[in-house]
Amino acid sequence: MRTEVETSQIDRRYESYRMRSEGREKLLLSSILAKGIEEPLCGVQTSSAAPVLLLDGFKRLRCVVKLKINHVPFFSLGEDEATAISSLLR
Repeated sequence: MRTEVETSQIDRRYESYRMRSEGREKLLLSSILAKGIEEPLCGVQTSSAAPVLLLDGFKRLRCVVKLKINHVPFFSLGEDEATAISSLLR
């Protein structure tokens, strides 16, 4: 399910497990500034009131936070964390 979420409602608990690349992040920042977010962030959204758990899109999220963008496109990969992670790995 594709929706839009507020950046403050995103749970980043897996961010430390992902690799950072300052160079790629700078390129992404300029791309988002010019074209907006072309690919939605992915993760788990269990209900509309709960925070969403981010699994893919940590660089995009850091860039939109720097650009002070408050809402981002989000695609839910499943209804629970295990299903979403296995879906992402496929």
